[in-house]
Amino acid sequence: MDLRDLFSDSSRKTADIAVAAIGNNPEILKKVLDFALEDRGVYAMRAARVVNLVLISIRN
Repeated sequence: MDLRDLFSDSSRKTADIAVAAIGNNPEILKKVLDFALEDRGVYAMRAARVVNLVLISIRN
């Protein structure tokens, strides 16, 4: 899967869909985190937001 497809726009609905797709899977979370740390402009920002939301959901 191309992670850019997971971050097609910056809406909260899209972010929530991405969070649900990642779930508690550490392998996918690592891929998304690596993706966020690469310089990919808006995709990196969207991925970083999703990582943040995943970590918040795990914490709660």
